[in-house]
Amino acid sequence: MTPEQLTKISKAMDKARGDETPFAVYDPKTDEMAVYGDANKTDNKAMDVLITFRFNKQEFEELGFPKDMATETIGDNVQFNAEFKDVSITPRNNSKLIEYMLSIIPFFENLSEAWEGMKEAIDKAESPDEKANATIERRIAMYRAFNESSDEAQLAMYNLVATLCSIPDNLAAHMLSNNVIEAVGEIFYTYPELVNEAETLFGYSRTGMVMA
Repeated sequence: MTPEQLTKISKAMDKARGDETPFAVYDPKTDEMAVYGDANKTDNKAMDVLITFRFNKQEFEELGFPKDMATETIGDNVQFNAEFKDVSITPRNNSKLIEYMLSIIPFFENLSEAWEGMKEAIDKAESPDEKANATIERRIAMYRAFNESSDEAQLAMYNLVATLCSIPDNLAAHMLSNNVIEAVGEIFYTYPELVNEAETLFGYSRTGMVMA
């Protein structure tokens, strides 16, 4: 994961919180579903997702992919691109997507806070060399934080993309992580209601006040 991708996702989360796309959640006060946002904002949404899949040669052959499909061989691996067009949220996959968001959002919140916290060393740098070294150290620390993050959060990102695109499990595990992260950022931008519904389930209203 790159700092640029983290920045993109952080901005998407902030933008989502100000979006008025309606979403419904259960209100324990009334024992009914409550609708947040602008109920008149009902635009149909869909997005295209480009994913690169990578297999070792034996796996690729065993799965019986068409022999004439466009692929690229890298060492002992075979990879190919697949585009999933006009994917959208359905009543069937909505609850699963929200489940995955419940792991993804706090993960990115913590990563963003760590990234911002590591900026202090750069601000204190007194020379160009010190600043360059501090910048490198900051990137290394961010990569380490991502790699050492919970498997649950990383698996949730894969599941989010796979569920939205209807990618079967035997293929989903072979998605390149860079594509998955990019797709997560696009999902945040395209479907801000997922972010808002998940955060409401965390116990926060649209204004950030804790719900009683």
